[in-house]
Amino acid sequence: MAKLTWDGVGKKEYQYGVSQGVLFKQDPTSKKWMGVAWSGLTNVTDSPEGGDVEEKYADNILYASVRGVEKFGGSIECFTYPDEWLGCIGKKEIIPGATVGQQNRDTFCLAYRTEIGNDQNQNAGHKINIIYNSTANASEMSHDTTEESVDFEPMSFDFDSNTVPVTGHKATSKLEFSSLTLAPAKMTALEDQIYGTASTESELLMPDDLFALLAAAT
Repeated sequence: MAKLTWDGVGKKEYQYGVSQGVLFKQDPTSKKWMGVAWSGLTNVTDSPEGGDVEEKYADNILYASVRGVEKFGGSIECFTYPDEWLGCIGKKEIIPGATVGQQNRDTFCLAYRTEIGNDQNQNAGHKINIIYNSTANASEMSHDTTEESVDFEPMSFDFDSNTVPVTGHKATSKLEFSSLTLAPAKMTALEDQIYGTASTESELLMPDDLFALLAAAT
């Protein structure tokens, strides 16, 4: 047996940054979740809710503690967004360049990358984050007059997610993959799938199909 140690060399890990955003919309004909690049992402925040403990009493004692279902949601901040995002915020293009608001909101999925550093290497690895089955909420947008200095704030969109099934586990709204622990061949297969290659398009698979893809990658 080994004695526990703390703050070992190369073990002081941290996460930072957000990049390589991919917005996935479902093609109405093929039903595939096809991806488009999302340039200008500045922040993605996870804000899970629920999962609280509800205590039940009987015979003058605590009889049981039951934890409720956890819901997943969050917010997306950006300086700009792809045209495909319009349908996700309730806007529909009537003719090129003209949109109408307050329409039904499209469901979307999102993938993005965060960096992993440690006390020895700021670029030790990275993590691929995938959010499934989400809808954006109505968001406030402000437009200020131009002054001596131009200051622009990121647009912000809150979203809520419904779960998707994962065989052998509870349904989930989010998956995370770390290059520090996932085999390189499997990480490459994952990134080729969600980013596309010279011969394949960017497409998001549901968790069971995605894990089957990774299992086959060697």
